Amino acid sequence: MKDIFSDAQSRLDDVFHQVAVSDEIGERLHHPKLSLAVSVPVRMDDGSLRVFQGYRVQFGGGSRPLSHLSRWRAMRLGLVS
Repeated sequence: MKDIFSDAQSRLDDVFHQVAVSDEIGERLHHPKLSLAVSVPVRMDDGSLRVFQGYRVQFGGGSRPLSHLSRWRAMRLGLVS
């Protein structure tokens, strides 16, 4: 079985062929600028422990590439104040 990211890339390739996306754009979208994987342990109601996986992937090219940092700073300052 393929991992989730590889499966998503394969599906994205199918869409690229259907809508005639250029090879350059397709290649760029196969390589995220930033990726983060986390494991979140959760104690279930029956007392067992389950670990859930979470992912965040960010691609470059946005008009405001650092806007998430501004939100983080505002959030951090709000918590510290």
